[in-house]
Amino acid sequence: MTKLSPRHKLYQAIAKRFEANIASGKLHSGARLPPQRELADQLGVSLGTVTRAYAELEKKGLISGHGRRGTFVGSDDGDTSLSSLVSPDATGHTEIDLGGNYPPTALDPPLAPALQSIANQPSGQHEIQKLLHYAPTAGWPEHRSVGAAWIEAQGVNVDRDDVIVTAGAQHGIATVLSSMLSSGDTLFVGELTYPGVLAVAAMLGITVQSIPMDEEGIDPDALAARCRKHRPRALYCVPTLQNPTTVTMPASRKRRIAELAMDHDFWILEDEIHRLLVPRPPPAFYTLCPSHSFFISSVSKVVAGGLRLGFLAGPEHARLLTGLNATMFSTSALNAEIFARWWERGVAMNTVRAKRNEAKARHRIARRILGTLPGTLRGSCSYHLWLELPPSISAHRLIARSAERGVRLLPPETFAADHKTAPNALRLCLGAVRTRAELERGLEIIASELSKPAGLISL
Repeated sequence: MTKLSPRHKLYQAIAKRFEANIASGKLHSGARLPPQRELADQLGVSLGTVTRAYAELEKKGLISGHGRRGTFVGSDDGDTSLSSLVSPDATGHTEIDLGGNYPPTALDPPLAPALQSIANQPSGQHEIQKLLHYAPTAGWPEHRSVGAAWIEAQGVNVDRDDVIVTAGAQHGIATVLSSMLSSGDTLFVGELTYPGVLAVAAMLGITVQSIPMDEEGIDPDALAARCRKHRPRALYCVPTLQNPTTVTMPASRKRRIAELAMDHDFWILEDEIHRLLVPRPPPAFYTLCPSHSFFISSVSKVVAGGLRLGFLAGPEHARLLTGLNATMFSTSALNAEIFARWWERGVAMNTVRAKRNEAKARHRIARRILGTLPGTLRGSCSYHLWLELPPSISAHRLIARSAERGVRLLPPETFAADHKTAPNALRLCLGAVRTRAELERGLEIIASELSKPAGLISL
């Protein structure tokens, strides 16, 4: 390897210092970096050194330049105006969205370098145009290899031949349910669950049975009792940072449920879209009982949602391809190639780390504002919090009062498999608003409602 000159070392040192500050949260999403000439003067280095440092950071997807407006952390332009997720309502007021469980889009990787890399690849136009052709149903082999590496980065060993490229986790759920279950079959879910799976089950005519939950997720004793009364074909769960309760299922709980799956011969669909937000998550069901598990992953929550890209691993490969053929035939090879470039250059994992740190920073804001007020807050590193309210405060009344003041929240029935048993609780989403300042504004409105004397917001 060629020895670096002192000048090379200097620009790399500057880039690494910025990278460390972004990773630690000292430089948050949308933060404006100093103009290059100004920074060069401050550090006593040449303008070219700073330019190379900024280029290195942009190559890694950590910053983006916007001409005369400047250079900013992430893909944001640094403008503190609201994004499209914070939009004017019918009266012209802006709505602060704390109901949509979106990641901080300001930290999405810049798209242009990846597209430029694809356009300039040495193999020529034929290989570029191939990305517009129909891909094999499971995806091109090179993209499935990237999918296997992505899953392995989450602590799950998987063979490339067992990986299928999907159009996100929702498509992965639909693929498994349409392939492995039939109309009238029984699907178990937690009593609080991701509403997307309920929609797919209803569309396919699948019967949903809810299983009681406790502080560690789905209750295995209740699950065992239900297995004796009903013959489930599958169990759906979000084991890591569960939506909406934020619970991460511990290894001991997973082992008991894995044993039940093998004893009663039902599939486990583990929806692991949040897994990379947890530094050391418990072992996956796919590791504990691979013959009975489907590992559903996506890049949406931790890299970029607009790619609509996910990876599905599991047994019964031929049956899964039947379901995939019925829903999409094949997914976008161009989107998979963009992610492959991000993966190979380290951009994907840099984005994961940046979004993980941003989630933690937003949790600190939420706990500072809401931590001493009525209710119990749950969650630490996801894009949402679960707020369990005391009987004196009605979740529905709080939602209505917050809406009057421009804050959007979803009712608890959204996540209840049985609407009649919905808890008096709220999912507070922290990532949909673009800036921390807007998050603070929304949470302070909720805090002011929670602070009102008892009876003012109770039914």
